[in-house]
Amino acid sequence: MGRGFSTSYLPTMGCDFAVVNKNREGQSIELQIWDLAGQPSFELLIPRFISNSSGAIFVFDLTRRETFVNLAKWIKKFKEINEKKLKNIPLYIVGNKSDLEDWEVKQQEVDDYAEYVTQKLDLNEVEVKTYLTSAKNGENINELFEHAVDTLIN
Repeated sequence: MGRGFSTSYLPTMGCDFAVVNKNREGQSIELQIWDLAGQPSFELLIPRFISNSSGAIFVFDLTRRETFVNLAKWIKKFKEINEKKLKNIPLYIVGNKSDLEDWEVKQQEVDDYAEYVTQKLDLNEVEVKTYLTSAKNGENINELFEHAVDTLIN
């Protein structure tokens, strides 16, 4: 997280890891963020990293529709691995690169998909939240993590 923004595209190879620290009512909360590669050669590693998760943030590129379409595969895999406690953990669908203008996926599609996922996974107690973010200018990044901390605490 503290590495800053790079304009060159470097896909995640395997996994990347970051820690975000937040404070609530004098209590320090540490979020461990695992960025898992989407390449098929790394799929066997993914169950190890997502089992027993406290939450999930599914990120796609607003300017590349195929990354949005691929969310279904990752959400299905997450559900299979965390089936027993799925109703108790926050899920987020996040469209990144909101600072760019050539979006292939619109806000309404993201919101509709979150509603569909909520119904399909029978997540009546958990709302699948959506955020549009920019890693470049920081738009909605802090809000996303603040909401995740609040949800996990409650």
